[in-house]
Amino acid sequence: MIGLCFDKRGEISVDKTSYGIVIAEDVSENGSYQVTDVMAHHFICLKNSSELLQTYKTHIERLLEIYNDPRIKPSIHRHGKPEDPMPALSRMLLIRIKDNTGELVIGDLDNIVFDKKK
Repeated sequence: MIGLCFDKRGEISVDKTSYGIVIAEDVSENGSYQVTDVMAHHFICLKNSSELLQTYKTHIERLLEIYNDPRIKPSIHRHGKPEDPMPALSRMLLIRIKDNTGELVIGDLDNIVFDKKK
């Protein structure tokens, strides 16, 4: 993940070594959905809890595959590889809820940086 920052002229530029502004779509769709971190109770209380759990597992498994790919150098903000990637990986997914139905969305993508090994 790259960061956006303001250069000396005040214009937005790409900074590949640090983090700044991240421009993303409004996944709440102007407040139509409640957006939050994924919590254990979502897999019990929501109408589509079993489907949501399967979707969550699929996403986490795929993120773990990327994390463990020998061609990838994962790190948290380029400060080293965490021993347990699950807390950081799980924070990369958000849930949006409307009418007691949940949907996973890709959220905070800078929790783990997936750099290509040189």
